[in-house]
Amino acid sequence: MVAKDVNGRSKQEKDLICEAAPNTKKRESSMKAKQTIISCIGITALLILSCSATVFCKEINYKTKTDFICDDTKIEIITKYFKFTSDSPPHSEEQTITLKDIKTGISIETPSSGKPYDKDLDATSADGYQCVKGKKQSYLVLSYRTGGNCVECEWQGILDLKGNRIVVDRYKKQKSSFAHKWKELGLHGSPKRGIDFEAIPDE
Repeated sequence: MVAKDVNGRSKQEKDLICEAAPNTKKRESSMKAKQTIISCIGITALLILSCSATVFCKEINYKTKTDFICDDTKIEIITKYFKFTSDSPPHSEEQTITLKDIKTGISIETPSSGKPYDKDLDATSADGYQCVKGKKQSYLVLSYRTGGNCVECEWQGILDLKGNRIVVDRYKKQKSSFAHKWKELGLHGSPKRGIDFEAIPDE
């Protein structure tokens, strides 16, 4: 009579199970490795296709120039843009304003937020402008827009023709001081959005 364990297995059956177990583990390990390789290949293929479809591999970079006369100052605003594809919307990357006194020939360069440096405004780019005449001189009024629907998403800033920032109304607490300064400078009309910059490069 063949001896069996509590599970009703003979010694021969148990030996067969023990011999098969390592092979089963090897097969499972091999299958997992193959699945991992297939997953990696799939992810790589998707990244390549995504890169080809959206051209993330090579951005399209260009710049635009807007120039106009405000009193005795020639103002030039250069904006650098980048696009992921020829059909995607442009994103402003950097903007500089040059103010040149026509009489003296002296030029001053400033970021679009004006001087002095302000870390909260450093990364912003203006997308609209107007030259507004005041009681004693004219001022450059810039419009800024970051997108979205919030109090801070659209605002304006007043710069003198030396590039100095007089006041901005980005935050709610600044709205009243902006309106007060507008009247104090004797600026004509009321604050409104200026002429939009053209985000399409000149041919």
